[in-house]
Amino acid sequence: MDKMPPKRGHPQLRSLLLLHLNFAKGARLRHSSTLISKKIYIFGGRTNTDPFLRMNNLFSLDLDTLNWDEVKCTGAVPSPRSSMSLIQHQGLLYIFGGCTENEVYSKELFSLNLKDNKWKCIQTKNECPSERVSSTMISYENGIFLLGGEGEVEDFSDFFFLNLSKQTLFY
Repeated sequence: MDKMPPKRGHPQLRSLLLLHLNFAKGARLRHSSTLISKKIYIFGGRTNTDPFLRMNNLFSLDLDTLNWDEVKCTGAVPSPRSSMSLIQHQGLLYIFGGCTENEVYSKELFSLNLKDNKWKCIQTKNECPSERVSSTMISYENGIFLLGGEGEVEDFSDFFFLNLSKQTLFY
């Protein structure tokens, strides 16, 4: 008879797949998420009832209590969008690109300071990557790598590095 592996981790999280966490009052598609400490942050996306209705709200799931909270933000809040990239880097959230409400692909870069929940639009000192959805971002030392994605006309296999200390982009 095979032995069952030992149970590990938070007891509620072990059964998380069995739980229906009613977050944001309905289904959400093409959103982005990241983990910071013991919270999962989820930004944007669209509903399953209206493919053109995109959102720009931010929610957090506390992994200790399994409670959802909407994070009230100020500043240069990104417009509603789906299929954007989201990453945590040195305590800040970063969002790049995505598809806005009018089916327009974006090349905007935003950061969110989670200490004061204030968004900021980041202007790089040189040209940024072209408009795209579904790219990948990776945090590394003093910056962020951006890989590939899908444009309105072509798919990308390009590779960028944003040096956040100098706000310059290398590719």
